[in-house]
Formats: sequence, structure tokens, C-alpha cells
Amino acid sequence: MPTPKYQIIADRIRSEILNGTLSPLDQLPTEHEMSDAYGVSRGTIRTALGELSAEGLVRSAQGSGSYVSAASPMTRYFSLSSFDDDMRAAGRTPSTEVLAAEPLPADEGNPLKVKAGTPLIRLRRLRLADGRPMAVEERRIVESLCPGLLDEDLAHQSVHWLLTVKYAIQLVRIEHAVERGKALPDDARTLKINPGAPVLTIERLTYTQDGEESLLPAVWFRSVHRDHQPNLERTSL
Repeated sequence: MPTPKYQIIADRIRSEILNGTLSPLDQLPTEHEMSDAYGVSRGTIRTALGELSAEGLVRSAQGSGSYVSAASPMTRYFSLSSFDDDMRAAGRTPSTEVLAAEPLPADEGNPLKVKAGTPLIRLRRLRLADGRPMAVEERRIVESLCPGLLDEDLAHQSVHWLLTVKYAIQLVRIEHAVERGKALPDDARTLKINPGAPVLTIERLTYTQDGEESLLPAVWFRSVHRDHQPNLERTSL
């Protein structure tokens, strides 16, 4: 099913905000300018901006147009940055332990929303700073997109870099959610915290493109972080 035009436009603007092409408080082109640039109606542009506004990424000011929202702690969690870079910037020494790396067939109701039996890769890693567990990550990746990934040094390489550079996967759309909650027993053991301790959970489903408009699920990512981490402002890769 083709992706709606408003969604394609919203995805493109969202990507420019999250990768830093557009900075906080930058003014966006007018609805008329975007309508001409994308070859769509102004109503389609308004729908795209409305979606971004609901996510807190864009705000509108009556009479003066639309702007990128000022950075907030929650929107920073959507930024695709490097855990290692973030920890080094905070004066800490990052490291990674690979807890699981294995082929796994998709089951019914899998978070990637692919057909049951589709070959996947399961990757679970523990991210540490100065030897202290900070976050536990879980991924499901469509194996056909990255044959040989399990042979890589997954403790010392960015998975995002491997997928987008070595395997040249174009990641074109992201669905993401951030919420605070309580640590489940398995995550608590891994993070060395008490079950039920406060944690921050980030979940992300990333799509690639098949042809010009069809989207295919590529990577499901879930990370559970110790909560109340002043130096951790972005999601890890």
C-alpha cells in the first residue's frame, strides 16, 4: 500500500530535525512554498505539520508560520546519536557487552510486523559507562538485509553504522515511543537494579524502502535505561 504523501513529507521534515539539518527554533518554509516544492495541496502540508506538531517537533505561531520546537529532554531521546560519543562527551568511558547474537525466525505477533517464519537476527547488548550498566538493548533485524551481520564485531562497532554504511540500508521512516516505567525482572538483573526500579524505555521501529513508495520493516529496537541519568539525552546505536 503506497505511503500517503503527507506521511512522506512529515518523515522527511522529521528526519531533517532529528539529524540536525534543521535546528531548534528554525523557521520552516511557508505552506505555499512547501506546497510548490512537494507538488501537493496546502491541505496535505497542513496534515504533515499537524503530525509533527503532535509529536512536539514543530510548533506554529499565528501570523508568522511554523518553527522547529526548542529542544526538550523528551525529543532528544528521538535523536539517532552514538552512545559511545555521548558518554565520552560526559567524561565517561563507554563499553559494550554482547549478551545474545543469533538467528531467530519471526513468530506470530512479532514487533517487526513481518510474516511468521521470516528469518531475523536477534541482538541483545548491554551498554556500560565506567563499567556501570546504563542500558540494555534488544534488536530484531530482517536477516536478508544484512547477511553476515553476526560475523561482525558487535561489541565494538555501531550497529547503525553497519546497517546504513556497510550494508547500505536506507532507513527512511521511524516510529518511536519513549516512556517511563518500572524495571521488569530480566532487565533489572542485567542492569543490576531492583525489580520495579524506575527505568526509561525507548522503542523504535525503522523502515526501509522497496521501490519508490512501499515501506518494509527493517529494524525493531528497544532499550531500557536506568532512569534519572542527567548525562544520557539521546538514544544509543
